[in-house]
Amino acid sequence: MSVATFLRFFIMVAVSVLLVGCSNVNRLYLETLRLAFFEDGPSLSFEQVRESKVDFLKVLHGERLPVYMALAYIEDGQDKWVSADHVVVAMDRDKIIRIAGLDVDLQYTDNIESNPLRAADKLSQANWQYHIDVEEHHFGLPVESQWQRGAPQQVTFYDKAFTVIPLTETVSIDMDKPYWAHETSWQNVYWLEQASGQIIYSEQQPTPNSDRMKMTFVSRIARLIKARETN
Repeated sequence: MSVATFLRFFIMVAVSVLLVGCSNVNRLYLETLRLAFFEDGPSLSFEQVRESKVDFLKVLHGERLPVYMALAYIEDGQDKWVSADHVVVAMDRDKIIRIAGLDVDLQYTDNIESNPLRAADKLSQANWQYHIDVEEHHFGLPVESQWQRGAPQQVTFYDKAFTVIPLTETVSIDMDKPYWAHETSWQNVYWLEQASGQIIYSEQQPTPNSDRMKMTFVSRIARLIKARETN
């Protein structure tokens, strides 16, 4: 068993032990952890998401059907999301910085202290240089991302309208470095909910070799809707 496989197994066992004997809500969490990142994904109702004590992230990964990931824990300000087939996605302020368990794993991202999303509510234009390690592909790969804040727009989740500020991250690989024979670039998108300053939707391609991930922060959206109903 590889170290990465052991760590993923350990995380799942630890989370399961912590939740044994808990409420029906946490049993829903355990069932969610059994869902795979392929085949037929589940469908959680708005009521299930809103009443859950566990945060859910709805993910569309490449051509696969949507699935839900659960927030396992927060460490050093980074969110660790897990899926049923032991996929682990770590995010720093909702920017993917590590992935374990997919066809292409993102092992490491450096210079995260300069992540522009740490001040997303003030972001207008920013430039970020960092390096990534991609399992079995590249190590110390230099990346440059340029950020642009767009004009407010209206979107709808659970039949409720939200005003969001789109943040666009243009990611590019330095062609002068000896990693690529051609230019590689793509765009990641983040929707910042205007009133709360929270990201409620994102589309990210973690590495040049990865499928695109479309992520809806359904638990955050449910809390925002509940706050509206309370006020």
